[in-house]
Amino acid sequence: MSATPASTSLKNPEVRRGVVVWIAKAAVGWIAYAAILLLAAGNIRWGWGWVFLIVLGLSLIAHPLLLVPRRPDLLAERARGMRSEGVQGWDKWLTAVGAH
Repeated sequence: MSATPASTSLKNPEVRRGVVVWIAKAAVGWIAYAAILLLAAGNIRWGWGWVFLIVLGLSLIAHPLLLVPRRPDLLAERARGMRSEGVQGWDKWLTAVGAH
């Protein structure tokens, strides 16, 4: 296994900050999603809503667990989203369509 270049490793403060930002955004997003979903249901005891939130939470947890050891720079880049330099117009359009 080859060594990870310094520019893509967690030793790089920019990459480390990006990973932390992604995790914070994911956590806040999950909490907001849970609040909206359960408030709209009008019942905090809605079982299928909790099943969905657990599956969503597991996928959000798996994302950095899989990426950080291999490509922490990719997770940091995803934290910037569409604000990244060099994002193609088609990518912005596709992301906007996929979000709806």
